[in-house]
Amino acid sequence: NAAFAGVRRLLLVSTDDVMEPGRRLEQNRNVIEASVRCGVEHVVYTSISQALPDSVVAATPDHLETERMLAASRLGWTVLRKNIYAESLLPALTRALATGQWRTAAGEGAAAYVTREDCAQAAAKVLALPNLASAKPGFVDRLIHGTSAENGHTLVTFERAAKKLPATHVL
Repeated sequence: NAAFAGVRRLLLVSTDDVMEPGRRLEQNRNVIEASVRCGVEHVVYTSISQALPDSVVAATPDHLETERMLAASRLGWTVLRKNIYAESLLPALTRALATGQWRTAAGEGAAAYVTREDCAQAAAKVLALPNLASAKPGFVDRLIHGTSAENGHTLVTFERAAKKLPATHVL
């Protein structure tokens, strides 16, 4: 509780502790409960884009349950639903450059990638809003993700990205 003393606004970013099932959700629950006990006024939570119950993305259940816990608490809250990190492409790009082949199961799938820095800047802006304490709880979906028609982000397919790499093709 001492870590939360005097905190009015809190940014909750889930850990990447996914090797132990339920661990990340337990950590998020602990933060939310401590926030309530210590009088935090507003929690900004970085969730996942398209957080839907039927999602095949392994992290989605933890994010959905964290969103539910926030909604059920007496805290003010804002959920930032961010898209996939551009940095997640680095290992695949490194292998593609070394081998000339980019192996993926994405097919024609596309994403509007964001950087962690983009997400951090968006979260900082939300936390700094002067009227955050009086804001209605809710979700911010279009702040840091979306389609090119919505906000100008370019949807990127693996095939399109591979064309930027010398002598690389997608398998």
